[in-house]
Amino acid sequence: MSITAQAGVLGFGIQAGGAKGGSVTNWYKHRSADIDLAVMDDARIGPPEIGGVPTPTIPYKAGVAVSGGATIYPRLENTFGWLLLCALGDCSTIADKDIDGADHVGLYAHTFKFKSGAESFVPYMGFRKVIPHSDHTKALGEQYNDAKLVGLSFNLPNDGLISARVDALGRDFLFKEDPLQGGSPWTFANASYEDYQSIPIGCVTGGSIVPTPKGGSAMPALPVVGATVAVANTPLDMRQEKVYGDPRLQDVTVIGRAMTLDLMVKWDDPDLYQRVVTGSASGLTWSANPFVAQVVVSALSPGDIGAAPLDAPYRIRLTAAEVMLQLNGGIRLVSNQAVAMRFTGTAIAPSTGEYATIEIQNTHAAYALP
Repeated sequence: MSITAQAGVLGFGIQAGGAKGGSVTNWYKHRSADIDLAVMDDARIGPPEIGGVPTPTIPYKAGVAVSGGATIYPRLENTFGWLLLCALGDCSTIADKDIDGADHVGLYAHTFKFKSGAESFVPYMGFRKVIPHSDHTKALGEQYNDAKLVGLSFNLPNDGLISARVDALGRDFLFKEDPLQGGSPWTFANASYEDYQSIPIGCVTGGSIVPTPKGGSAMPALPVVGATVAVANTPLDMRQEKVYGDPRLQDVTVIGRAMTLDLMVKWDDPDLYQRVVTGSASGLTWSANPFVAQVVVSALSPGDIGAAPLDAPYRIRLTAAEVMLQLNGGIRLVSNQAVAMRFTGTAIAPSTGEYATIEIQNTHAAYALP
C-alpha cells in the first residue's frame, strides 16, 4: 500500500520571547507543496582499522539536529506573517492604513524588519510535521524545537503563483504517535486552513519591480520575466555549535544576514545596462563605481479582501534600501529568442534607515513575539 502525502500537516509557532527553550503557545498550520524539514540523524562509519579484515568495523552516531524546510504558496491573510516575523525578527503595524500609507479603514499595514539595536536577533521557533497514514493510529508527528529560520526566498514568476521557500535549522525534536486524534492531540490556532484568495500572483496588475538609483529618481518598472528574492540568515558552522558531552547543537547562532535578488529582465532599452556598466544611462566607458539602487518588489492577490471598506487586495512588498546590482554574464543574442539580461544583487547596509523590509497588508491586528 502506498501512503500519499496530501493528508500531512505543516505547523509552526514562535517560542516564548523568541528564546531558546521557550514553549510555543500558538501553533499555526499552512498548506505546503513540499516539506523536507526532518531529523538529521548523523550516523557514520569510523576510519579503517588494522585487525585482520578489510571491512568497516566501527559504526557510531555523531549527534542530531533538525534541518530542511518547506515550499509554500504564501497566504497573506494571517499565518504567513508569523514566518516573516521569524525570518526578520521585528514588526511594526499601523492600523487603518494600507502599505502605501493611505487611509483605509479595516486594513493593517505590517512592516517586518531587523530588530533595531539587535540586528542579529532571529527568534527561536518550533515546527510540527505530521507524516500521514491511512490508519490514523499509525500517523507519526514530529515536533522540532529550538529552530531558527536560516532562509526565506520568494520565487516570482511572470505567469503563476508566487511561492516561498522557508529553511530552518533546529536543535532538538520529539515524536508523537497519532498526533491529531490520539491522546492530547495537536491543535492549531487556525482551526481551518486559509483559503487561496490571499495568495499573490505575479501577473496581477499593480505588481512591479522598480529600481531607484542611489541619488537619483525612480526608473520605470522593469520588464521582468522571472525573479527571486531571498533573505539569508547564515548560521555558525554546526561543528562549532557542538560542545563536548552533548549530541545537540548548543545554539543556532546567526553570524550574517543578507537580502539578495536575481532578476531576468527583457531588453527594452539600454538604460539599465549602461547604468550598471558605466554609471550613467548615457555613459560610453566603464566606471569603477558599482551601481547601487533601491529595489522595490510588489505583488498583489487577484481579488479584494472583501466588500467595502475592505475593497483592497492582499499585498506584499519587499524593499532593499541599497542593492549593488551586477550583470550576470553579458548580453547574449540567440536566434528566435528575446534579448534578455540577468542581474544579480546583494543589499548593502545603508547609512541610515532600514536595511530591508517586507510589508504586507491584511486584516490581522498585529505580529509580536509571545
